[in-house]
Amino acid sequence: MKFPANLTEYTSQLNRRLRTSEDREQAGYEAGLIALLTGDAKRALEIWTHIGVAPEARERVASALAGDGEPTAPRHLPTWRSDLAQVLYACSNEDAWNRRIRLAWWYRTSSNHVEDLAILIHLAPVLEALMAGDLAPALGVGDSLANLLETAAVIQVGEATLIPGVDDWRMLLGEHGELNEPASVDEISQAEERLGVKFSSSYRSFLQSTNGFEAAGLRPVQEIGWFRIEYPESVDMFQVDEEPSVADEDYFVYGSAQDCALFRPEYLRTALVVGDTTADKALLLNPKVSSPGGEMEAWDFSLWLPAADRFMSFKELLLSRLAR
Repeated sequence: MKFPANLTEYTSQLNRRLRTSEDREQAGYEAGLIALLTGDAKRALEIWTHIGVAPEARERVASALAGDGEPTAPRHLPTWRSDLAQVLYACSNEDAWNRRIRLAWWYRTSSNHVEDLAILIHLAPVLEALMAGDLAPALGVGDSLANLLETAAVIQVGEATLIPGVDDWRMLLGEHGELNEPASVDEISQAEERLGVKFSSSYRSFLQSTNGFEAAGLRPVQEIGWFRIEYPESVDMFQVDEEPSVADEDYFVYGSAQDCALFRPEYLRTALVVGDTTADKALLLNPKVSSPGGEMEAWDFSLWLPAADRFMSFKELLLSRLAR
């Protein structure tokens, strides 16, 4: 398919498709491609990862972002695609002006951007040029498109996309138990610095409404710690021969369709303990899986099974706890 001239309007349509249509995977794939075209490779990778699409494209982009070596060329560049060959030649040249002119020419004349990118993304010089934002000026992109692309990475639908504010949390939690004094901005920042992570918006607003919540087993921010330090025996139980230990198509499933036994134990080494519901259950945040907006995956982890009920965000975890 060919992308329209007005990318901002089109990305708005993609967001609606992600929320309401049955072709969310295709919409997510296209949103990732647009992010790549505008020079935001990291966001493209996050969108594709969270929606669980484009495994080959994810591998190429992840390799390039990590600097693990250049992506390899595809099995073949169709001999009849002289237009793509010209793009490859221009991007192999050190002349930045020539790269931009040729990429802009390709975008303007291509009859099928999605099909072309399935080839171009495997060509190291072209991928590097796209990641450097060489095409972005020709697309006339701005902050509005970047904001729309961030929204496109949110997997949940309806109210699940909303982040509760401090007043929202206080009103909701007050119906279920006694609130503590809120954590100060300095206390939250000190914990982030101590742990070397940045908390998600939903968890930060929770802490600013109450510093811990005993009714749901959630700790004050000063007591958050690493799972590997607090439960070293559980970490040592798992010997993972290959990572990821669970395939993306099985792992990135949430809600009632989720199999709680299909979690990735390798993530326990970097998981944060934010609460304890019983002696053998822990509430965790997983920094290894997060949305472009910074919402970390959250686990309700049973040490004795072992198994994990996983949620797309801290908000979803806490709402699940309150509903019990």
